[in-house]
Amino acid sequence: MSQINVNTIANVSGTTAATIDSAGRILQPTKPIWYAKPSGVLNNQDLTSLTKIACGNEIIDTANAYNATDSKYVVPVTGYYAVQFQAYFTNTGSGVTVVSGVVYKNGAGALYGAVNDPQSGGAVSTSLSTVGYFAAGDELEFYGQVTGDSTISININATFFSGYLIG
Repeated sequence: MSQINVNTIANVSGTTAATIDSAGRILQPTKPIWYAKPSGVLNNQDLTSLTKIACGNEIIDTANAYNATDSKYVVPVTGYYAVQFQAYFTNTGSGVTVVSGVVYKNGAGALYGAVNDPQSGGAVSTSLSTVGYFAAGDELEFYGQVTGDSTISININATFFSGYLIG
């Protein structure tokens, strides 16, 4: 059996692609990862139609591919990505029936999550954790919709849009 013993894997220009620590964990410092949240108070929002959720607070962006101004992630490397979102809506009225979240790819819905609001009012959330295949240059955005109430609030502490390259 052959064995390769290294601590670092790098390309010929010297950029580190991966390191292996003493416990055998592989660390990938340049793997594309993003995590963004809303940056301010989002009260009295009308989301009766699909509306982009403004996640202007960029927390993590290892590939410098998230545009906080446009709340958009531009895929830097073709491959499979784990993509997650959660939207937590408060001040929802008794007429709320369905809450939806959608990841748009290049301007069209691509990944969907929805929940019926069984309590009909107060607060409700929708979330999604899935895998999708995206090409370099694809643009990903997070949209939400609340059916039955035009003046909801978005809890900025429990709302996010994130993802990372699997391979």
